[in-house]
Amino acid sequence: MLQKTPFSCPAKDGLVLRGMLWSDPEVKPKAAVLYIHGMLEHYQRYDDYASFMGRQGVLFFIFDLRGHGTTTPDEENRGFFGEKDGVSNLMSDIDCVRGKMSSMLAERGLQDLPIFIYGHSMGSFITSCYVRRTQAKGFRGIILSGTNARLGVAGLAGRLARMQCILKGPKSKAILISRMAFGKYNDKCVPRRTPNDWLSHDDAVVDAYNADPGCTFIFKAAGFADLLSMLVEIGADNWTGAVPAEVPIYIFSGDADPVGQYGKGPKILYQWYKDTGHDVQLKLYPEGRHEMHNERNRQEVYEDVLSFISGHSS
Repeated sequence: MLQKTPFSCPAKDGLVLRGMLWSDPEVKPKAAVLYIHGMLEHYQRYDDYASFMGRQGVLFFIFDLRGHGTTTPDEENRGFFGEKDGVSNLMSDIDCVRGKMSSMLAERGLQDLPIFIYGHSMGSFITSCYVRRTQAKGFRGIILSGTNARLGVAGLAGRLARMQCILKGPKSKAILISRMAFGKYNDKCVPRRTPNDWLSHDDAVVDAYNADPGCTFIFKAAGFADLLSMLVEIGADNWTGAVPAEVPIYIFSGDADPVGQYGKGPKILYQWYKDTGHDVQLKLYPEGRHEMHNERNRQEVYEDVLSFISGHSS
């Protein structure tokens, strides 16, 4: 029977990071996944996906990033990672959750279970920074979805965000930068029902997102500055060499995903990993939008990710 086990752990600055583990004790475990979610969302949106993985013997750990969900329920700090160097906070948070994962696995006698790190959208950028800085130590594989590679405007937008931090404060709402970031994402969606149709063809998913206050807040200026600094960090084609070549990579996206420039970004990242000698796979789903795990063909996506995990878990 599927079990959902809440967990929490203190970050280095005292913030309590809150998350959930999906598992099925009646199924022999094959792997564990640490999932890093995207911008303007929270772990409760992943119940169907995580339940599927748990029933297949993949222990699925996910926590609400700082500035999001149950970790940061107050409006003042939503979309905010830190006063000065929020990226370092995010990196440290992952370390904390990895420690909690290790203790929870050890309690179950699963300390040798292979662990994969999996990032979606902004979570894929956080994941890429993390595996670059840590050389992916301790991970059996890396999964990236809804991602991108070289973003030429990230530097300029980052300077605008930092300027707003100076003029209006780091916790001021980045309304203009948010419009710049998301303003054109719906341009190719036909028909266009809502501002967030670019997420998925599934109207129910989009409507639930639009009605969720945990998904519809505006990022703070400092939060955008941190996000854009990560994009600059992983926007150079020599960074993938920091990840050991023996760590396999799986990149997937919809070819109608504006975050990945309609397939262009994932292809660039795939080539960077190829150039540095990695075992890397790329899959672009025809007409798929940003959240492939929430698209109409989500079951196919679930199975493809499971296949990658199973194939590299032995």
